[in-house]
Amino acid sequence: MMIEPFGCASDTELAIFEAAFGVKLPADYREFLLQKNGGKAQETLHFVEELGEVVAVDVFYGIAVHRSFDLVRINKEYQSDLPAGYLLIGQDAGAAWFVLATGEGAGAVYFYDHQHYFPQSSAERNAYKLADSFSEFLNG
Repeated sequence: MMIEPFGCASDTELAIFEAAFGVKLPADYREFLLQKNGGKAQETLHFVEELGEVVAVDVFYGIAVHRSFDLVRINKEYQSDLPAGYLLIGQDAGAAWFVLATGEGAGAVYFYDHQHYFPQSSAERNAYKLADSFSEFLNG
């Protein structure tokens, strides 16, 4: 997966983020933020088996970046839209989200169709597992 990075996050920024949200970031995602701090993605197609559809990451959120892509702001603003134990980490071009599990099944990445764009999605079922870890997601 090709990513045009936003820069590098610092250990201090990540520690502040983890404390603010009461989470411990998985090591592979933490390393991604330290090295790239999110960024614009290219060649990011992922097949969502349960939907029978392909989705693509448009952007990964970063810390202290443009407001539209800021990991802290996005998660504060939309925290109530997510079940506990999940963080928003990116979006597709239509603003559907990619989320990272931080509670049960920590590290897994999901496509979260909160707008119910796909007809199979509903208020009861709109999260679809893409990978068991962030590394698998990036390399898959």
